[in-house]
Amino acid sequence: AEALALKALAIQKELAAERPDSFELSEDLARSYCSLGHALTATGRILEGEASFRQARSLREVLVVAMPELPRYRDGLARVHLELA
Repeated sequence: AEALALKALAIQKELAAERPDSFELSEDLARSYCSLGHALTATGRILEGEASFRQARSLREVLVVAMPELPRYRDGLARVHLELA
């Protein structure tokens, strides 16, 4: 799972870099960081997993500030906070 999550993350990073103004791509990148966080924590690499979740949180905080009227961005941020709790 980790190898696939890393591959997906690399692709999402490229896409987000090509279109930094795309909220959808930022959300996808945050989701990829969360997937990697799950894969890492599932194998006992808690600190590395937390680092991935923190990356996702940073991206989702920007989304919530930019588009506070969209519940899915607030929901995503709440979920990543739960992962870090």
